[in-house]
Amino acid sequence: MTWGPVVPQKQVYDMTRLPSQVSGDGSAGIHQLARSVAGRDAITGQKSRRRWRPVVAGSVIVGLMIAIPATSAQAATGSQASEVYVATGGSTPELEVIDSTSGAEIGSPVPLSDTPTAIADYTRKRSAASEVVVAEDDAFQEVDPATETASTAISLASNPSAVAVADVFPNQTYALVLEATEVQVVDLQTVTVVQSLSLGFSSGSATGIAFNTSTSANAYVTDKTSHQVVTLEYDSTSTPFEVESTYDGSSSFDPTSIVFDSAYDDALMSDGPGVDISGLSSGFGTPSAVAMDCVGGITAGSLTLDSSGVTAYVQEIGSDYVGALDMADQSLNDCMDGTFAPGPLALTQDGGTLAVTSSTGSSLDLYDTQGTSIGELENTVSLPATATAVAPASDLALHVEAFVAEESDNAVEMVDVTSGIEDQQVSLSPATEPDAVAVSPDGQYVYTADYGKAATMSRSSKPTS
Repeated sequence: MTWGPVVPQKQVYDMTRLPSQVSGDGSAGIHQLARSVAGRDAITGQKSRRRWRPVVAGSVIVGLMIAIPATSAQAATGSQASEVYVATGGSTPELEVIDSTSGAEIGSPVPLSDTPTAIADYTRKRSAASEVVVAEDDAFQEVDPATETASTAISLASNPSAVAVADVFPNQTYALVLEATEVQVVDLQTVTVVQSLSLGFSSGSATGIAFNTSTSANAYVTDKTSHQVVTLEYDSTSTPFEVESTYDGSSSFDPTSIVFDSAYDDALMSDGPGVDISGLSSGFGTPSAVAMDCVGGITAGSLTLDSSGVTAYVQEIGSDYVGALDMADQSLNDCMDGTFAPGPLALTQDGGTLAVTSSTGSSLDLYDTQGTSIGELENTVSLPATATAVAPASDLALHVEAFVAEESDNAVEMVDVTSGIEDQQVSLSPATEPDAVAVSPDGQYVYTADYGKAATMSRSSKPTS
């Protein structure tokens, strides 16, 4: 076998819009697969803040993907675990990034198209870039905090109440936007609605949704009016989700917010003055109630659970308290008295800070949950308007891919080294027959030595999203 020349690239191929496609000049199979070219985004032309670095592991060439947002030194190290995203309404709706350690705003606020009702954070798998999806009054947007930009808003039929995001096999990310009696499924590669799924409620007001990614990306939706929890199952078709089952509770079962423990063994739901806990070992189990009333007359609202599964924090509507639920003995073990009536709340990914919004004012309280003053107020942040939603920023992790030449399939596979799952197979031109693969020193390109096509060498840019 001989090595042929590298022929200059003739076309650019956008893998974020049309995965597994290939373009080339027809003679040497030179393939542009990535969104990031020479440090710029092939779609927008803006400077890219994502970077790849190659690593050799034995005889396998591995691509190591690193995101370096330029908004802070902390983010440049690959960690955002102490940051939270806060969405505010008012006359100029916007999304802010807050450092929970100092209480300082990071970068500039990102303007939104309408009043936000719910937000969720996720990490783009291939670029390790943190993104935020925002459900708004009759609309939906995706925000890139690193570039401080928002996508064009997608119109929705009615005001959404909640949103959840999850990766599903083999390499797809969806946002599920919850409306009164249906779910809008948004493909986050294209930021388009690909399915409107009826929840089957005769009458209802669905308020909570969460993904359980340990069970083929099932999603659970709560509806307090119908006293039900609906399980949605991912089925990997053109209509990606379907209703799998429905749990019918008693007339006193009024679930709203829902979260899962770290092992996905239990679901926690706000219900009246307390929290319901349902086992998931054999479907959705009969809930057991835990009273959470630090004072009388409260209603449990927003929920958040630490990553270790030790403590859940509950918004107590009708008071100035946040209740702390001990998961070991399933009882109320602390009442955190704030400076205002609490609104939505979230725990940072590092578990060190609980961020609590004000339900009536324009403030954000930051409580210590791991240090020497656990449960004490550490900081109060002034916001431009009342916060309508808050979510923790994902802790950016290094993501490792192995590139495998598939001679018989005329393709190159990207395999997630951590999970062992194929992320993507990129088809090359017929009769290419790639025989070997290597990553360029700058991490920008993947090269294949081709046994077919007159034994040439192909150059491919690496997918980054």
